[in-house]
Amino acid sequence: MEFFNTLGNSLKQYRKLVNAKLEHFGIQITLDQWQVLDIIVNFAHITQAEIAAKTSKDTASITRIIGILNSKGWVARQTDPENRRKLI
Repeated sequence: MEFFNTLGNSLKQYRKLVNAKLEHFGIQITLDQWQVLDIIVNFAHITQAEIAAKTSKDTASITRIIGILNSKGWVARQTDPENRRKLI
């Protein structure tokens, strides 16, 4: 159990360090945002649910991250023409 706690803390510190470095160099993106953006670039027409599965994040987090990327003009949400309940 201690191993997993240490691993979790190490990952949090890594994420914090990367985000600080990105900010230091004026890059206006977080590690989580970059991860989602990278998936969108590499998988055309992917749904938010599929992004959540690939990142092991919950759909609420993905919705928030995509909202931020959308507000920056980096992505656009579209309704799936075959299933209007899905966003791609």
